[in-house]
Amino acid sequence: MSRFNPFYRSSRPEVVMSDIRDPHVLQQYILIQEQVQHLHAEFLQLGNHLSEQFNKLQDQIIKEGAEARMGATFSRVKAEPPLSDGRIIEDRLDGTRDEIRELKEAVEAAEKERKLEISERLRMQHEYEIKCNEWEGMKKNGNAYIDELRVRNDQLEASVKDLGKNRGLAIERLEKLVAQNQVLEGESAAMKDEMTTLQEQTIALRGMLTKDGGHEGNQMDDNTIVRSFASIREQMQRIAHKFCPTKPFELTFSRSPTGQRLEFFKFWAAGTLPKRRNLMRAKIFEIIQDEILQRKNFGMDDFFEGSGGNEKLDLERSLHRFETALMGLNPGSEAATADWRVRTLHCASLLKLANSRAKKTAALIQGYLDPLWSCSRPNEAEGASADVKHLAVLLERVCEEAFEFAMLLRSSRDSYRCELPARRSPLGEDSEPQSREPSEGGSLTDQDIAYALAPALVKYPLTDPKKRLILEKAHVVVF
Repeated sequence: MSRFNPFYRSSRPEVVMSDIRDPHVLQQYILIQEQVQHLHAEFLQLGNHLSEQFNKLQDQIIKEGAEARMGATFSRVKAEPPLSDGRIIEDRLDGTRDEIRELKEAVEAAEKERKLEISERLRMQHEYEIKCNEWEGMKKNGNAYIDELRVRNDQLEASVKDLGKNRGLAIERLEKLVAQNQVLEGESAAMKDEMTTLQEQTIALRGMLTKDGGHEGNQMDDNTIVRSFASIREQMQRIAHKFCPTKPFELTFSRSPTGQRLEFFKFWAAGTLPKRRNLMRAKIFEIIQDEILQRKNFGMDDFFEGSGGNEKLDLERSLHRFETALMGLNPGSEAATADWRVRTLHCASLLKLANSRAKKTAALIQGYLDPLWSCSRPNEAEGASADVKHLAVLLERVCEEAFEFAMLLRSSRDSYRCELPARRSPLGEDSEPQSREPSEGGSLTDQDIAYALAPALVKYPLTDPKKRLILEKAHVVVF
């Protein structure tokens, strides 16, 4: 008989250890493999041992049977008593049967043990296959995760490349912007020089009214108008910055102020230096706005009737009333009203009359703000007097420029207006905050106007009188 061979072998392909990446799973796999190999060796050894014992028993039975038959024959030849010989043979056969039975029981026990070993091996093999399935699932999931990481890595590498390209483009753009900024700074310096020149030439603007085409109401350059307006605004700012008292002092009045003037000085005295400068600047522009910029000027304030010049004819006010009446007509009369105004201004300019409105407005401003200078340095009469004279010159100059600017605007067929935002009105698109004021109430925010430093310059074209074009925003202080 051949040696014992195990009859069970799984048809499943063996797991390659190099496929297992988890150290814990790999350790379990090696341990199970060692146990399986150990059981397999023991099972082979037991099977071979049982096979050898069975072969020996079979040979012994055959040999003893042959000897028994030969002994019986030989006894009959010698004429031995048959009964005695039969008993001997029976005894021997009984012993042989007992041995065979014992061997059979041993074989059955070995077979049971063998079946148990096979069952255990099958169980372990089943567990091994389950582990293999789990390992393969983990391997697939791991490979899928690795593939996902590779895709993500490729995407990140592409993003890094794009960022590198964008960075290069951003650097190039920044360099271009820096170069453009340098060019703009140069242009800004040139524009400031040009503005200075224009300020010196402002006094010549009135000559535009006497040109041949002036009475025709030709379209004017908005940029020139904006520059003239900005020049007036900057002069008022410089005056407020230079002549506003820097130290607090007690205000005294020759006559007790009332109404708005009293409220202004209380508000001014309670403020910081920046606030006092802003208030002074706002008040100067407010007076010029009321007396010059928003008036319907014709340049006829100093027109006198008669050769002696003693009887004053209020022609300026009459023309003002007449224009107001024309503007109150039905819609469609705007062109006729503009044509009359331009021609009237042209004819008035032919008289070459001197106009005292600018000088009177400057005196009105100085008189209104006089306590600020007379009380700030009471012990420095000579120095204070020099400053007041210098201030009078500057105020008269800015008022003259404002008057020339107002006459220039009125010589156009289009309508230009200087519109001053009301206090505590909402901040609109025609206003630009320049500073902040502490709020007087919980409902006021930085979207509410405390007061205006300078009005907005607005244009209403003759072709569309309802269209509002903001040429320059109002400068305001918000809460």
